[in-house]
Amino acid sequence: MREIEMTLRFALSKLLTIVLRLWGVDAGKRLAKRDGILIDFANAAARRSYARAARAEAAVSRSPKAPE
Repeated sequence: MREIEMTLRFALSKLLTIVLRLWGVDAGKRLAKRDGILIDFANAAARRSYARAARAEAAVSRSPKAPE
C-alpha cells in the first residue's frame, strides 16, 4: 500500500508541474520551496484573462461596421 501511495504522489506532482507550465508558472524553482506558488498561479491566471480580454476587444474593433 505504501508503494502505491508513493507512486500516486509522484504522478500527481509531475502532473501539477505540467499544469503549472501550461498556465505559464515557472514551477521549477517554486515547487522545491512551495513559497509563492499560489501568487504565481494567480498572476498567470490574470495574464491569461487579460490576454483573452485583449483578443476579444481586438476582434470587436475589427468587425465590420453597420452602415449608418
